[in-house]
Amino acid sequence: GAGAGAGAGAIAAIEAVPSYLVPTPRSRPAIRILADLANLLSASGIDPAAFKREMSGMAALLVEHRNALAGNADFAKEVNDQGEIIFQHAELILSKGGTLETTTRTRQATEESIGRAFVAAARRLTNEAASAYVRLRLATDPSAIGVARLEAYALTLRDEVMDAVNANASTRIDALRSEHGREVEGLSAAKQTRYRTILRQAPAPSLVSLKLPEVALFRRGTASLPRHVYADGGDALIYLNSWEADSIGSETIKASTIGWLRNGEHEGWFCVPWRDGNTWRGFFPDFLVVRQDGERLVVDVIDPHDHTKPDAVGKAKGLSEYAARHAEQLGHIILVAKVENRYRRLHLDQSPIRQKVDALASNAELHNLYVAEGVQN
Repeated sequence: GAGAGAGAGAIAAIEAVPSYLVPTPRSRPAIRILADLANLLSASGIDPAAFKREMSGMAALLVEHRNALAGNADFAKEVNDQGEIIFQHAELILSKGGTLETTTRTRQATEESIGRAFVAAARRLTNEAASAYVRLRLATDPSAIGVARLEAYALTLRDEVMDAVNANASTRIDALRSEHGREVEGLSAAKQTRYRTILRQAPAPSLVSLKLPEVALFRRGTASLPRHVYADGGDALIYLNSWEADSIGSETIKASTIGWLRNGEHEGWFCVPWRDGNTWRGFFPDFLVVRQDGERLVVDVIDPHDHTKPDAVGKAKGLSEYAARHAEQLGHIILVAKVENRYRRLHLDQSPIRQKVDALASNAELHNLYVAEGVQN
């Protein structure tokens, strides 16, 4: 079990370390994720007004964009409920290698065709945001329900409007997550799972609370190391390869160390995001060390990593970006590599080192950086 050996202080210090949930490769529009998140917060009683408030906020943003288009002749034509509606239609062209081509079709504005246009708008905006937009417009012009519905549709066809809507939704997701993330921990396991499922659909990694499992299984080793947070008061017999053992062994016996953790390798453990081309991935630095620093406890992140692997530069840059965001909340953030038979450490908690890591373009450059800047053990 966690905590008996190292004390609650070490566990609390580790669980205060910022961790991330990495999105699945296929993300959804941020406005739909915001709707799901706000709905969960409302239904669970954490923030009862969240759903209607957030969707009304999206509708108000749409009204701003509608007002900015007030003198636009094309927009006026598109929202004329006595004219013709232009529908976008995507077709799969098999003769062109399965590419999608968007064509347009026109239909006379009728109650049925206006209804179809509004349904299309609701698919892109969520039904609640689209309906909230219409309600806002009717508050100033009660007779213009057809025009208001066509406006919602015409706005969703403009990339700059949807980009602004989804950017604003992303900001609101961050705000809700920051405000209520800790409260979600008090919900049922099913609702906590739902919360993580929602965040996993966001386009960017989500900052989440780190909660160590009550019980963790580690591969058994032969070397005995003191003060592991799962050791229940004794020494840990956790398998470590030679790099890992050499990187953490000296840390465990320092007088200032009060506890350390061999991090897990899957969701739920301490995770740092990194970019693999256009895809977000997560990696799990090997060690977290809790030490006494004057009156406070600080946590060091130590990751021994083979700098010759294809993902080495990407992960180094990911940890560098993490350090830039969170260095003030942690102690040392260290990459360790064995270079020319010596262990060398890059301290990513230091801004000059981060700048050099951020500029890396190859494994050879990473190797040279270890030689030039790496602190020898």
